[in-house]
Amino acid sequence: MVEDVTYYSKAALYEAFKAWRDKGVYCSGQFEERGAIRPVLVARQTRYDMAGKEINGEEGESGFFEIRIFAGNRWGLHWKSNIKGKMGIFPPVLCL
Repeated sequence: MVEDVTYYSKAALYEAFKAWRDKGVYCSGQFEERGAIRPVLVARQTRYDMAGKEINGEEGESGFFEIRIFAGNRWGLHWKSNIKGKMGIFPPVLCL
């Protein structure tokens, strides 16, 4: 659900553009790696609510999925395989 998270500083594009504008120095328009910061993603339990009422039971041992960090610094949901008859149902039917 989230991939290639990158934060850019002024050094990534602005400084090259400004040099082009002020001095006529060539600007490729590509982001410079020296201005790129790629954070380490962390899997944390999330909180869900519907109209202010908290929805429980979606994560953990009895839930439908786990939040995970995958190869390549990608954040997403890992659907559990032990769920019978409910796979692929989103949002789950809630008994309120």
